[in-house]
Amino acid sequence: MDIPGTFNRNAVAPLDALEVIQRVMNIEWPQDYIVFLQLADGGEGFINNDYLILYSSEKLVEYNRDFGFTKFLPSSLLIGSDGGGQGVVFDYRQTPPTLCLIPFETLSWDDKTSISGTIQEVMNDGFKRED
Repeated sequence: MDIPGTFNRNAVAPLDALEVIQRVMNIEWPQDYIVFLQLADGGEGFINNDYLILYSSEKLVEYNRDFGFTKFLPSSLLIGSDGGGQGVVFDYRQTPPTLCLIPFETLSWDDKTSISGTIQEVMNDGFKRED
């Protein structure tokens, strides 16, 4: 997986932490996101013209709970932000899950903007807004 030089990445994610998150959140990680986490446990920076913040694995359960995603969007997994009021979210209503933006203020699927099928596509091209 290629990670652009404009993305400041954190150290790699511990595999045992990923297994715990998977169990606690009742999700199965998308394969390309596992590959990403083995290269960087989150980070932030510009990908083309889009700003991307990806949370570290140690914050995922806490942020999903505290920001209301667990309660209001139970088939989602918040993994980051665009730095401008929207969460970067895996939509688990389909298989495999796809990436979308959800406004923090509404937490509604009605306000979803699809951005990509995979984290690799985001790393390559930024957000490809489809809605």
